[in-house]
Amino acid sequence: MSIADPKSGNTKRSTLLIGCLVTAALILAAGYYLHRLDQGVRNSYAVWWVANMVVEHMKSNNNQWPQGWEDLRDDYQICIERSGQSWSFAELSTRTEVNWQVDPVQLLAQSKDAETARFRVITLADGTDSHWRSREPNQIVLDYLRSNRSEQ
Repeated sequence: MSIADPKSGNTKRSTLLIGCLVTAALILAAGYYLHRLDQGVRNSYAVWWVANMVVEHMKSNNNQWPQGWEDLRDDYQICIERSGQSWSFAELSTRTEVNWQVDPVQLLAQSKDAETARFRVITLADGTDSHWRSREPNQIVLDYLRSNRSEQ
C-alpha cells in the first residue's frame, strides 16, 4: 500500500490556478491595449475631421471662426462628400473640443515665427494627444491661415 503525497494534489492545483490567473491577466492586458489602440485611431481621425470642418467653415465665411457646433453642420456635409466616409456628427462633437472664442488673426500672430502651431484650439475631450503625424489639428488650421494670408 502506497501512501499518496497530500502536497502533490495541492501543487497541481496551485500551478493550474497560477496558469489561469496569468492567462486571464494577459487576455485583459491585450484587450486593454487593443481598446486604447482603437481609441487612438478613432481620436486621430476625429481631430483631423474637425480641423477640416473648421477650415471649411473659415473658407466659406470670410475667415470667421465658428461659434459652435451648429456652425459646422454644413461643413460636416462637405467633408462627408469629399471623403466618402461618414462619422456621426454627434461622435465628432463628443470626442473633440473646440475653443469657440478664437480670433484667427491672433492664432496666426501666436505662431508667427514658429514652424508649428503654438496654440491648442482643437483638442480631444479625453485629454490625449492622438493625431496622425502630418495631420495635427492645430497645424491644419495654422497651415490654412498661412496659405490664406499669402493669397490675399
